[in-house]
Amino acid sequence: MVNPTNNTQLGLNSLPPLPTGTPPIDVPHAPPVSTAQANNTDQVGLKPQGPATAITLEANRPAPDTGKTWGGPDSKVELNFGHKPDAQGRLYKLDPSGVPVWASNGRAITPDQMANMPAFQKEAIAALVPEAQRNTFTTMMSQGVAERAWRPKPEPGQTYNPNIPLGDSQEAQMASLAQLAVQRSQGKGPDGMCYKHVADWLEYSGVRYGNFPDARLSGMEARNFSELVNPDPGKYGLKRLDIDNPYDAPPGAIVVVRAGTPGTAHPTAGDIAVATGKGWFANGGEMGYGGAGNFPPGNNYVLGVYVPA
Repeated sequence: MVNPTNNTQLGLNSLPPLPTGTPPIDVPHAPPVSTAQANNTDQVGLKPQGPATAITLEANRPAPDTGKTWGGPDSKVELNFGHKPDAQGRLYKLDPSGVPVWASNGRAITPDQMANMPAFQKEAIAALVPEAQRNTFTTMMSQGVAERAWRPKPEPGQTYNPNIPLGDSQEAQMASLAQLAVQRSQGKGPDGMCYKHVADWLEYSGVRYGNFPDARLSGMEARNFSELVNPDPGKYGLKRLDIDNPYDAPPGAIVVVRAGTPGTAHPTAGDIAVATGKGWFANGGEMGYGGAGNFPPGNNYVLGVYVPA
């Protein structure tokens, strides 16, 4: 029980002390804060400051919010996104490849996670990067979208539509992605967010495709997919097909084309979409590149066509 004469403990410094002998505050129907809630510090990496009863007020107060927490630029608390420090006490470190990673599992810190972090944490992570690469790293990480870092991951097997078949074979993976992409795109026009849509399908839909959803994407433009995957498609459980015409891509394949490709408009992004086998490509809308005739043999429009390995 909290001592009601201790205004500092109650956060009521502006009120005069209660008279000596005032009985404890006791509101029978007020919901107490549970031990689990009191110790729920996973998102910001804090440890409870004493036993749960120290912050369990039996006063009439609302239950604590259960939403995710991120600090913003002026926060003084590091965000850990569920990661724990390693044996050396490091929350993050520099991978031998030159990329900052979470020390607990060696996975790269994403631009979307960085978008949530307070300024001092961003500076600490950037300081790990060699000075010659620091500006490039900072520019790349500045493209993150805070909301994406906090979207819930689906339970295993969960999809946007429970009728989508799941399977581990290459054919089943491609059929699942194609069906999902058509469901989310048919009857709509492209909205300029092709990379976001395809990344969402790979990372959050529950459909397995190569090493997704265990793998993670970075960047915010369509071309970034090829820049990430082309050096080592197998790392992502993918195989790059020897195809330079997107209209030859099998249904369920991921197609990436460069900026300037017929049908695209953005000066740098290019386009990423899922081949549907229906004469159009799914990227949150029905995308087209003007027909197979726009891609003569040897053209350089196509950055890659990918299927599960």
